[in-house]
Amino acid sequence: MAQTIIADTEIITIDGNSSRDEKKIITGYQNKLPIIKYIIAKKPGLYPAWNLGIKSSQGMYLTNLNADDRLKNDALEIMAKALDNNPRIGLVYADSYITPAPNETFENNSSQGECLNPPEYSHKELLKKCICGPHPMWRKTIHSELGYFNESYKLAGDYEFWLRIAEKYPLLCIPKALGLYYRNLNGLSLSTPKKMAKENCRIIRTYFNKA
Repeated sequence: MAQTIIADTEIITIDGNSSRDEKKIITGYQNKLPIIKYIIAKKPGLYPAWNLGIKSSQGMYLTNLNADDRLKNDALEIMAKALDNNPRIGLVYADSYITPAPNETFENNSSQGECLNPPEYSHKELLKKCICGPHPMWRKTIHSELGYFNESYKLAGDYEFWLRIAEKYPLLCIPKALGLYYRNLNGLSLSTPKKMAKENCRIIRTYFNKA
């Protein structure tokens, strides 16, 4: 709600069978900001939830924000302007500070300068690993052309989709910290490293054969 372009922003919250009365919390925010949508996901999983949000969205650009991450107050404006000014670019991504503590803000956090510093974009670098960070921004029109997130993946479906985009469009790195990433050791990706590694290997084998 503190984003500089909040008047031009749509917030879609997806409830994936929550157990902490999130509906009541979101309803309180909807009273303050009617652009917030609340949708219950009937199909479990991260990527079914993202696909549901995408199909419900009305905007030109999309970004994901997990409940435990935060953004700089002008992050959406900076990323949207980068896409406005570079019509050939399919997706933009940026640096993110890393915090070991939950529920901090971008302005006040305990990262002590530790940062995810993704490299300048190259297809070669993206084939090595997912370099797009926790909250990139991409064009919604891409989904009409390339489809949605592959729901057979449980953890690395975003990486697969970024590679799918990169086959058709260049990506752009914004070399400044725009987000705060909570390194949650009990989170979906860090708590199941073997499963994540298996999905990443599947993705890399697929796209290396195409390269």
